[in-house]
Amino acid sequence: MQDRLQRQATHDPLTGLPNRAALFERIHRASGKVGSEPDHHMALLFIDLDHFKSINDSLGHAVGTRCWEPSRAGADRGASR
Repeated sequence: MQDRLQRQATHDPLTGLPNRAALFERIHRASGKVGSEPDHHMALLFIDLDHFKSINDSLGHAVGTRCWEPSRAGADRGASR
């Protein structure tokens, strides 16, 4: 139950991606390692999908989700390296 509540508090329910608070916490932890661990590197990829709300509003969230899922899959593969 605790794990489920933690996930709900830190992830977007539609996308499953970390929300703003979780993102900032991860950036903070990673940036601290960059200065203290010589082999540690950090990168941030920001993708802005212009007018994405209009896709969700006109075609529905199911269609919107199918549109961005390939981008998320690529980002997940890159993040695991």
